Amino acid sequence: MHKKLTPYSSAYNLHTHFQGFTLIEILVVLGFVLVIGFLSFIPLKNFQSTLTLDSVTQDMVETLRFAQNQTVASTENNQYGVHFATTSYALFQGASYTEGDPSNIIHVLPANTQITGIVLEGGDEVLFNRVDGGTPNGGTLSITAFHNGIASRTTTVAVNGLGKVIANEGESGDLVIDVSNAKILGEGNKHLRDIKLTNAGSDDVVIEKMIISWSDTNRLLHQISIDNSTVWHHTDGTGLPQGAQSSGTEIDIVDYTLSAGMSVFITSIEFDGNINDNFFVITLKLADGTQKTVTIDFSNGGAFCSSGEHVHYAFNWGIKNANFMTIDFTESGGGTYTHTIDFQDYVSGNVFAWEDTVLVDGEPQTLRIHTHDMAPSETLFCVHRDDNEVTKPFTVTIDGSLIASYTIDGDVSAGTNVLCQSQ
Repeated sequence: MHKKLTPYSSAYNLHTHFQGFTLIEILVVLGFVLVIGFLSFIPLKNFQSTLTLDSVTQDMVETLRFAQNQTVASTENNQYGVHFATTSYALFQGASYTEGDPSNIIHVLPANTQITGIVLEGGDEVLFNRVDGGTPNGGTLSITAFHNGIASRTTTVAVNGLGKVIANEGESGDLVIDVSNAKILGEGNKHLRDIKLTNAGSDDVVIEKMIISWSDTNRLLHQISIDNSTVWHHTDGTGLPQGAQSSGTEIDIVDYTLSAGMSVFITSIEFDGNINDNFFVITLKLADGTQKTVTIDFSNGGAFCSSGEHVHYAFNWGIKNANFMTIDFTESGGGTYTHTIDFQDYVSGNVFAWEDTVLVDGEPQTLRIHTHDMAPSETLFCVHRDDNEVTKPFTVTIDGSLIASYTIDGDVSAGTNVLCQSQ
């Protein structure tokens, strides 16, 4: 006799448990699988794009270095270079790139990668010099990976005039530090001022730390300000460490974000006393771990300043109401030719600007002299001298105060209490 199966019997439950899935259940499970697979596919594709971009960047760096090495080695008695286009680049021989030359070695980029920026001196190729391996074609290259037609990541390759090839400089590659207007001014000559910072990239640059070194180790650092905002102070709790700091100390400043395209000044680096005649090294450490360093040489004070076509002079007195500027040229026979300028004829607002050509021994001497800053108690003065346009030694004085002396070779000596810096 067989026992009747009911919905509550174990045999019935066993049978119904293994009778299979409905179509709806299968579709639901399949949907979950597809969603999970799709979500996994997106980061996988991005990861693959990253690998491809890094590989392309490294190959480009190695190709540039190979061209440099071949040139220095004078392989086949030739120069070598690399020509760049949007979707490819080519290693070539000779003084310039020739399309279709059978000796060219073409590197074609993957379909999802392009060279999106070619900023090189002289065009779209880098040609290396024999012997020293340098190049007149320094600049940067930007390589971008795309996903579904949208740029997902960009790397950079930089080549400088010495032929050094660097990949992925990070934030430091976008940060430009201009010290051309830097000067020592303020009460007691305690302030290093007007160091310009520019973010030339498309993303924010975040400055987290600064290391400032100087040659007079008796001086101590008291305060740092960017765009007139204090980012470190030795006593008020802004930044770390606290207390007056010695040369070379790493200063953890209040993070300063420099937006894309933005320019600001390090308006003041204040010390505990006179900082004339110092040599400064300033390093900015950025949020991505990269850093950038500049030097500022005021160590010559009123003595020798290296030659330059464009030299700045800073001094702690005003010249806005000056009467005369005198330029004394040394003639071939040892005499002096004096050219006197009525200073006020060339003052407009807070700017003095003069440019002229003066004949000395029948030879034209062309100079441009102007001010960047002409405050009541401080001046930033500038002389432009080109070797091709000035062939005589000369001095510049304002109302009897010597500002600068130039030799026939363009070497410079600044006057007493005048700081100079070549550009």
